[in-house]
Amino acid sequence: MPSFDAGEAPRRSTSSLGDLRVTAVLNVVHVLVAWWAVICVLLLLSGIFVHLSFRRLRQSHSDIWKKLGEPHGLGDFRTYYPARKFVWSKQCRNLDDVVLTRRARFSYYSGMTAAALGLALAATLAVAALLRAL
Repeated sequence: MPSFDAGEAPRRSTSSLGDLRVTAVLNVVHVLVAWWAVICVLLLLSGIFVHLSFRRLRQSHSDIWKKLGEPHGLGDFRTYYPARKFVWSKQCRNLDDVVLTRRARFSYYSGMTAAALGLALAATLAVAALLRAL
């Protein structure tokens, strides 16, 4: 039967390698969560500025807005995508509406940046999984 000596402390590893692994994993998790949060914020901003662009079209260029099917941010996909394509196009910039152009550009660049970051995140996770499997 083993004896339990109250004065003897349990043995602990003096190696800090385990601590480094835990710290590294936590840092990676924090970076991935922050990366995901940035993507979500950019997508949200893109959606908000598309909606503001549609509102500006309705206020300043109602004939075009009606031709596009009277789109709005949470509208039907059949009208939303063609209208978003118009807002991001050169035809929209040719309207010489500075406010509309500024909103449309911000929407476009925030959406494209989110898409690029999302692809980079997916590629990073795929490469990490592939390297782990090898």
